[in-house]
Amino acid sequence: MKIPASLLKPNKDSTQFIVAIEGPDGVGKTSMCNLMAEKVEFSHQTLPAQFNQYELKQRMIFEASWMASAFFFLSGVMETKREIDLNPAETHLMDRSFWSTLAVNWVKDPLRMPALLNLLDIAHAFIPIPNLIIILYASYEECKARSNSKMDHGKDLDRVSFEQYEKEIAYYHLLETSLPNVISVDTNGLNQQQVVEVVEEKIKGFKRRLEF
Repeated sequence: MKIPASLLKPNKDSTQFIVAIEGPDGVGKTSMCNLMAEKVEFSHQTLPAQFNQYELKQRMIFEASWMASAFFFLSGVMETKREIDLNPAETHLMDRSFWSTLAVNWVKDPLRMPALLNLLDIAHAFIPIPNLIIILYASYEECKARSNSKMDHGKDLDRVSFEQYEKEIAYYHLLETSLPNVISVDTNGLNQQQVVEVVEEKIKGFKRRLEF
C-alpha cells in the first residue's frame, strides 16, 4: 500500500490539532470520544448528522457499490473539515477519518487501495489530515461484547466476522509500520474511563515531543 505524501502531513492552512481514533468495530471509539469531548479542550468530530442517519448508512454499507459507499463516507469526512475549521477547540477527535474508510475497503479487497489512494491524493486539500493516529485494540470477543452492549441501532451495523476482524487488525498493523505518527493502545481489560485516561496522556505526550 503506497501512501501518497499528501496524506502524511496535516493541512497547511489548519491550526487545529486533529487526532484520528481508529480500531476495529466495537472497540469503543465513539464512546471514548464522547467522554473526552466533555472536557473543554476536546471536540468530537464524527460524520455530520445527515450522514449518520441509520437507514442511509445501512444502504451505503450493505447495498451500495463499493465505490459509491467509499465516496459517501469520504464526502462525510470532507464535511467534518469545515466543521473542524469553525470549532475553536484545541484538539479534535475524529472517530470516522479517511483511514477508517480505507480500513473497510482493505478488509473487502486490498486491490481497491490504489484507486482510493489516488482519489484521496487529488482531494487531500479538502480532507482533515490527522496530526496523530491512535489505534485502539481489543480482542474479537471483547469487541463483539462491546457492540452487543450498544443501546441504539449501531450494533446492527457492526456485522464483523472473525476473518474480517483479523484482516482489519492486519491493516492497522500495516499503518503502524508505514506511518510515523501512529500510537496503539491495548484496551483489553480497561473500562471506558481508563481508556480515556490512557489516550489523553498519549495525546499530551505526543504534543510534548512535537515541542522539542
